[in-house]
Amino acid sequence: MVDRRVLDTLIELSERRRDEAANEAADARRATEQVLATKQQLQQYRADYDARSPLRPGQQTGPQQIERHQRFVARLDVAIDDQARRHALMRRVQAQREADLVERQKRLKAFETLKQRRDQAYAQRQERHEQRLTDEQAARIHQRRTRS
Repeated sequence: MVDRRVLDTLIELSERRRDEAANEAADARRATEQVLATKQQLQQYRADYDARSPLRPGQQTGPQQIERHQRFVARLDVAIDDQARRHALMRRVQAQREADLVERQKRLKAFETLKQRRDQAYAQRQERHEQRLTDEQAARIHQRRTRS
């Protein structure tokens, strides 16, 4: 049956696409987690650096130390902001990949449901055909008996 082979091919292709989408979604999730971890690490480093700051009360510091500290903290803040933007972007990418996965799963399910319905319809046709053959055979046997 041509339709069955075409449907099987569509299902196989849809499974591959669904699997690819699942891999892409997993990759996006890992990338999002990695960017978040980097951002958190930078934030923790910034907090630790502030705790040891030469600007703390009671510290004897010169203007060069203060300037170096402020430049370094500014660079850390830029890096944290960059990671925050990357994290927001990666969350959007992850959401899109997950939406793609859901869409591909729905498409696969639609093909599988169509195949199941066609298989059921085929089985019903076969059953009716067999029943018709049985009925015809019974009718022939009955005719032979009534003739004899």
